[in-house]
Parts: sequence; structure tokens; C-alpha cells
Amino acid sequence: MLERMEQGWGKGVLLSAFAQSLANDASAREWWARFQRQASSPGAAVAVLRMDYEIDVRPILSAIRVPTLILHRTEDRMVPVEHARYLARHIPGAKYVDSPARITFSSPEIPRRFN
Repeated sequence: MLERMEQGWGKGVLLSAFAQSLANDASAREWWARFQRQASSPGAAVAVLRMDYEIDVRPILSAIRVPTLILHRTEDRMVPVEHARYLARHIPGAKYVDSPARITFSSPEIPRRFN
């Protein structure tokens, strides 16, 4: 995936992974490509994803002492639902919610719906 991401960065690569329902939408793909170009270079995007793969927060989850909402898209193709459920089980007082959304992009409005 890293090679595919680096080669297609700025051309709308991986839109279908984050927003399956928009995969064949030309205007959405152009928006996603522009977003990628404005966000970072292909090399920087790959470097960040490599770092993401190396992060392991499991040892510190029990130290989290703030209200925590774990919102996970039930049809997420990038992150298995079990990862989100693990977080909810190991963060004291966390609330877990399955989201039926088919798009991964977040919005500030989503957490407000659950407060």
C-alpha cells in the first residue's frame, strides 16, 4: 500500500478506501487529489503512514482520564472494527459507537451528536 500511495499521491489514490461510496465520483476524486497535493508531498505522506504503523498506544490507554468517544465506521476498509473496540475496552469510561457512515472523513459535528 505504501508504494501505491506514493505513486498515486496527488492523483486521488485511496479514495475508495476512505469513501467507498465516492470511488466513482469524478468531482470527489478531483477534490481528494487536490487535498492530497495541498496536504503534503508523496514522500511525506508515506513517512507519516510508516510512523503510524509503528505507534503502539496500548500501554498508556488506562492513563486516559478524559471523556472519550470511540466512533468507528462499521464498513471501514482501513481499520478493523476490533481495533476501535479494543480502545473502548481499555480507556476508562470510554463510549464506543458504531457509525453506519460509508465515508471516513470526519466532521466536527459528529462528536457533538453524542454529547
